[in-house]
Amino acid sequence: MASSPGLLPQRELPVDLLQLPDPYPLLADLRAQAPVVRVTNRMGMDAYLITRHEHVRDGFADPRLSSDPQHASRELLAAMDVTMSRTVNAFAGTMVATDPPTHSRLRRAVAPGFTSRRVQQLRGNLTEHATQLLKETPREAPADLVTQLVNPVTEQVACDIMGLPATDGAQVIALMEQLVTAPANAELQARADAAGLELAGFLSSMLRERASAPAQDLLSTLAAAQQQGQLSEQETLLTALLMLGSSLINPRGALGCALLSLARHPQEWHRVCAMGLSVSAAVEELLRYDGPLALGMVRYAEQDIEYEGSLIPQGSLAFLGIGSANRDERCFTDPDRLDLSRSSNPHLTFGHGIHHCLGAPLARLQLESIIKALHLRDATPTLAVPYQTVRWNEQVVRSPAEAPIQFARTKE
Repeated sequence: MASSPGLLPQRELPVDLLQLPDPYPLLADLRAQAPVVRVTNRMGMDAYLITRHEHVRDGFADPRLSSDPQHASRELLAAMDVTMSRTVNAFAGTMVATDPPTHSRLRRAVAPGFTSRRVQQLRGNLTEHATQLLKETPREAPADLVTQLVNPVTEQVACDIMGLPATDGAQVIALMEQLVTAPANAELQARADAAGLELAGFLSSMLRERASAPAQDLLSTLAAAQQQGQLSEQETLLTALLMLGSSLINPRGALGCALLSLARHPQEWHRVCAMGLSVSAAVEELLRYDGPLALGMVRYAEQDIEYEGSLIPQGSLAFLGIGSANRDERCFTDPDRLDLSRSSNPHLTFGHGIHHCLGAPLARLQLESIIKALHLRDATPTLAVPYQTVRWNEQVVRSPAEAPIQFARTKE
């Protein structure tokens, strides 16, 4: 019997949803059930998952679905205070948790740090760095490419974009990883809070330095925006914290997932090498197939919203289900197949419209550099262990903790 609005069946999401080897059959089941499914997330909060590509895409532009938690119900806000770290709640003032016009103002202040010219300046060094890292991995024995390739590449890019000293990079990045650890218990929550406070102190000091001695980096861009009155001191600090996380954590998840996808589908890598498939097409397909935002982006319903008879009540927590949308058979032919020559690929990994990720060109460049480095190595990546045994980070994004991969010479 069909469910009436407001009486949606409730599904409890697995606590380890983002650490499942393959969460997509579950998402497909939810997508087949309804365009919106009432779920309980890993922290025990009720939410509404928007499952289909059309509705997720439109949801990014729907003013009724707010990024601002002030539109959450009183009960939801109380639950968030209990289950999320204070640092995560502090992001309520950043561009990912605000609507226009505040969102537009914050985005304009950051945009100069992500110009195409700035991104392209990194291209040569990035490919060279990835190529050298791969040369240092053994050809015959397995290597963990998260540790030996993904982490060094993303660390270098994050430090270059932000303007972090190389001597402090490893410590700052370790703190950021603690901050984004899923707060599954009081101890992890306390660690996330402490990491956020330490990072805030470090970034505040760096921003003061850049205000008096600017350089060609994002911290200088933010310091100048504060001096010009575009950002308050608190907005400047929180935006710096957000940009550090965005330039590091999500790309790590994307690159790690992409390497695992390639290693699980060596026949697709052979097609890239033998047929000269477009690297850009391969990048887009890897981003679609599996990525860091398997659950999606958080929104709050400003009013009751109905999708084809499925109701999201006012004040509710909603997820724009990017992972589900990227596998929607209504939009993609044979969506569960990795096809590196896929020509039509309107995936939503980077969002849509005014909420399209500013760092998307940078993430694409990192993945492109790794693909080119693999091609230069003239070797096919294959998994060295059963995929089901791969470890995943317990973070708020989907990100493999390892990618045990070995290489075989690519067939001509």
